[in-house]
Amino acid sequence: IGVATWGIVNNKDELVKAEGSFPASYHLEDPPPGRAALDPNHSHFILVDDGTNEQFGKEIKLRAELEKRISEHKTRASTQAPGSSSVSIPVVLLALQGGPGTLETVYQGVSNNTPAVIVEGSGGAADIIAYGFNHSPEDLVAVEGHVGKKEIVGHVDKQLQEELRAKLAAEFGGNDPKKLDKWTMWVVESIKKKQLLSIFEIDSRESAKNIDVAMLRALLRANKDDYQHQLKLALAWNRSDIAETDIFTADRRWKQGELVELMYSAILEDKVNFVKLFLENGISLKDFLTVRRLQKLYSEIPQSGILFDMLQKQLRERTSTLTLKKSMRRPSTAKISVTMDDVGHVIQSLMGEIYVPLYERNPDRYSPDVEPTILCEDPTRELFLFAFF
Repeated sequence: IGVATWGIVNNKDELVKAEGSFPASYHLEDPPPGRAALDPNHSHFILVDDGTNEQFGKEIKLRAELEKRISEHKTRASTQAPGSSSVSIPVVLLALQGGPGTLETVYQGVSNNTPAVIVEGSGGAADIIAYGFNHSPEDLVAVEGHVGKKEIVGHVDKQLQEELRAKLAAEFGGNDPKKLDKWTMWVVESIKKKQLLSIFEIDSRESAKNIDVAMLRALLRANKDDYQHQLKLALAWNRSDIAETDIFTADRRWKQGELVELMYSAILEDKVNFVKLFLENGISLKDFLTVRRLQKLYSEIPQSGILFDMLQKQLRERTSTLTLKKSMRRPSTAKISVTMDDVGHVIQSLMGEIYVPLYERNPDRYSPDVEPTILCEDPTRELFLFAFF
């Protein structure tokens, strides 16, 4: 989704239709001074109209607020599975080249605690921010109101501030002292939020391919004291390699139970490398896979594939039988959970009538009301069957 100022869009009259239009027809051509063409790499646009014409940057505050609101929502995977790892939608700002509007965008972003990746070597505003970042000392400072939590803060002395001001004047023009003061303030205040800034040096075509890694590492840096949140982010991005090198470090000891919810999510979301990583770092499959947790996994499988369809058929057959027995009662609207007996009948339908459902051989252990601490007889077999489907 692109966000732009309506007053600077070239050929904007083409987009005005009383009845609306989707997709919109728009002709790209070189814009005159004071105008800009819409970027065809976006599929949708939010065009901000404040009544001005040929004034850039009028969309920045709205975009920053929109990003903040989006980041407060949860990812789809985490809302589908209450027991899975819950993580807010990750938002990262990517600053590539840019003018004064980019300086304000970075400033507004970090003010809303949005981490930013600054692409050094791309020129313009990005290089000026990177220069300030690389030449400013930093300290670990206690976060007010959060006991034991510290953040990285950058310090900009008077000499560095003057250097930044000179670079801004050379890059964007220095005829208006008030503008220079504002641009300098944006850069200085952004550098103070140093924990939220990450510098990515683009020096070859190969390095450009690693921009996603830089963005994830920016998120990890912004949450450096919260290992659980870091792992949830790595899991959401499905980057077990980054989790292994940047989170599961030698100086970090995981307490018993800290990885349980994340292990559950990794199994449910079919992220095999994370399952391996958690097993290597303290998770015991025998202790993890209780009967209750296995039932929950089957109840929350993705709504695609043969197993979901077959379980839904089995549930319909079971619930229709229950409805006949309770035909005089008002039908229940409660969600029907999958039982291990349902899973056993699905396996039997695949194996043939000669097969006795596994879970009927020990009905007490695999009953729907089993105690939460009861473990599966053979957790490796159970996980293999779950993965197979």
